[in-house]
Amino acid sequence: MPNRAYLALNFSGDPNDQPRAQTIVAAASTCYPILWWSIFGLTNIATRTEGWEDDDSNPVPVEVPTLLTTPAMARKRIHARQDLFYTYFPSTVAPIYQQWQTLVEQLDAPFIQLFTDEICMMSEPDPTNTNVDRYEYDFRAVTTYVRAFEEAQVEDWMKLLRQVQIDLDLHTLSLTYLQWENGTYRTLSTSEIEAEIGYRLRGYGWERPVPWSDD
Repeated sequence: MPNRAYLALNFSGDPNDQPRAQTIVAAASTCYPILWWSIFGLTNIATRTEGWEDDDSNPVPVEVPTLLTTPAMARKRIHARQDLFYTYFPSTVAPIYQQWQTLVEQLDAPFIQLFTDEICMMSEPDPTNTNVDRYEYDFRAVTTYVRAFEEAQVEDWMKLLRQVQIDLDLHTLSLTYLQWENGTYRTLSTSEIEAEIGYRLRGYGWERPVPWSDD
């Protein structure tokens, strides 16, 4: 089973709440869809404290990043950042952007939260002077991805796109869609891009209805 990221409703505002199947509004495997970052700001980055186990089944407290905002702020940011998104993506993906807007418009909880826990499991924690394993690499990564939409730096967009296997040319801003296969990256064909782009931009649905047909 792949490690997943989740976007889920949060009814309390507590970043340590656990997502449930009924509260997950979108999911993604081994990456973070690009449009998820369009709804958050740097002040929305928070810390989740989890209790994991090491290889010997001993409990290990960990700290991982999470992001928490209100649906109202999410909607405001989506509209404000639309032009920035189309700096990098063609107008042909407009239906996907509209699906994403519709999903956010339908959020029916006080907060929306991005869960990074399982993606963090794919990296290693930084050494600390405490008994808590803190995933500093992942804190730096989510800061970069939020900053891509908040501060519009091309270098941040390169890193955001790369984690969904899209290469950005710094000079032309052209995109190359890749797929990791047999120990190397392969460039996708046009038809393959059309089949993949929805997933890489907004993820896939879980148990709750979503305004698209999953690819």
